[in-house]
Amino acid sequence: MKNESTQKDKFNNIKEEEDVTLPNEQSDYHYSFLQRYSVELKKDLLNWYYKYRRKLPWRGDEPPFTTSVQLYENKKQVDIRCFFGNHKRDEIKIKNSKSDNVKNNEKIKGTKIMKIKKEHNELSLERCKRLKKEDKDEEKKYNSLSDSLKSENIKSLHDKINNNNNNNNDDDVVDKNNCNSSLLVHKEEKKHNFINNLMYDKEHLSTKGYQIYISEIMLQQTKVHTVLNFYLKWMNKWNNIFDLAKCNLDDVLILWKGLGYYNRAKNLLECCKIVVDKYNGIFPNDLKLLKTLPGIGDYTSKAICIHLYNRKDICIDTNIIRIFSRITDTINYYNSGTLLKHCEKVSEILCSGESNYSDLSQAFMDLGSSVCNNSPDCSQCPINKYCMIYLKSNKKKQHNLFNTKHPEHCNLCVNDRNVEIKYVPLAKRKKKTDKICLVLLIKQNDKKKKNNMNKNSCTKKLEKKKTASRQIKESYLEDTYMMIKNTDTNLFSMHYLFPFILLDTYDKNDCVKHFNDLLKSLNVTNSEKDRYLYINNFKHKFSHLTYHTHIYLCTVSDWVKGIM
Repeated sequence: MKNESTQKDKFNNIKEEEDVTLPNEQSDYHYSFLQRYSVELKKDLLNWYYKYRRKLPWRGDEPPFTTSVQLYENKKQVDIRCFFGNHKRDEIKIKNSKSDNVKNNEKIKGTKIMKIKKEHNELSLERCKRLKKEDKDEEKKYNSLSDSLKSENIKSLHDKINNNNNNNNDDDVVDKNNCNSSLLVHKEEKKHNFINNLMYDKEHLSTKGYQIYISEIMLQQTKVHTVLNFYLKWMNKWNNIFDLAKCNLDDVLILWKGLGYYNRAKNLLECCKIVVDKYNGIFPNDLKLLKTLPGIGDYTSKAICIHLYNRKDICIDTNIIRIFSRITDTINYYNSGTLLKHCEKVSEILCSGESNYSDLSQAFMDLGSSVCNNSPDCSQCPINKYCMIYLKSNKKKQHNLFNTKHPEHCNLCVNDRNVEIKYVPLAKRKKKTDKICLVLLIKQNDKKKKNNMNKNSCTKKLEKKKTASRQIKESYLEDTYMMIKNTDTNLFSMHYLFPFILLDTYDKNDCVKHFNDLLKSLNVTNSEKDRYLYINNFKHKFSHLTYHTHIYLCTVSDWVKGIM
């Protein structure tokens, strides 16, 4: 695995193609509509984001957290009895119960109104007039008091100002040294406050940058709902970058267990140590410097600068490529270099002017994960009136589009443009590679244990079957097996594993030879020569390959310390 083995950064590793000079026709069709409505698009998208966004800890939110966009939270809940009613009678009962409740509420309201009317009628006319006069007198008193208070306050303020001016003049005449000393004290206080603010800014940048970095690394090829619990556990153990820099790799791998792609954890620890040593725990606001750190590529460096320093940029990944290609009606393949350059051009257009670009990039991410996904819900999209591919398909709203037609020979698009929205951008099916994984469980041959098993075998006839099965289980738990630390740069790098061999094809006849070579490399000899017990097989699927695993067992007479 290289610096960033992520789905996000694979678009940045595409081979550089020749610079595509876009004619005026192409730029007019794909970019002019966006340039005209970019401000409105950003405004509508951010309003939608602030209303429905996901609440996550690395965004500075407080619990309860939400891992999906809350689009349908305002919908009324259906009566639960509807799900259990199979006949029309049940539905009629539910409707009748609702209507009865409404009638009862109306009756209660009616009785309250009648009571108020009765109380009002019981009052005599003379009493009503008297109450009105009392209210008017109280209003006059209140107004007069407020006017007097206002005038007194104004006078007192004038007096205070005059007194302060007189005192200042007297002080200037009496002693100039006191004035100089007070100025010095004031300057020192300003310096102290400035230093405190700088220290606060440094702490804030350090903690926020650390949170952003950890979340970005964890979210590489991993879904939000799985990352959430790991992130919270991580922050409970290592709250800041300085605590993490003091740790060992083994401690980090234990907590990382379950996230996969363990090379990320190794690079993460190395990166944090460098940031603490070189940059005092603060990630620099420079893409070139960030890319020199282990495990950080184009995407992660941009994400840190955008979310920490509000850089005018948008991180381009699968979600962003999907949205940008749809709003500009650009039909091409995901992995094409021309589409990536096109998306960079779109981000330049959207990043013109002042805005909260951290929220904007997160808004695009939330939109791509919820509404503008592989099965888009265009009616719920907040930017559908600025989406060219949606307006093109919707005949009622075609008048909003420019009159320009798509050019015949367009370098940005493929020849066949008759594609549904859900298939844009186009995707090529990748063939998954299959590997044969031979796992060898190397068991230690213990003589003392054999003697104990023989003694237990004499007493088995007298004991019950349950106790005998328990004894057998306990004996297996006492077995010791060899595990080796994997130093190769593969999926399970720096992990303790059972010895294994990766092959392209599986042949039972060749297994003995492979296992004998493996034992020789470990300086271990098989107690029963060329005998390996077959246990089981299973299939393990990864994102890009599949392991067909076959497990074998052998016993070893001599045991070398330090291998396990």
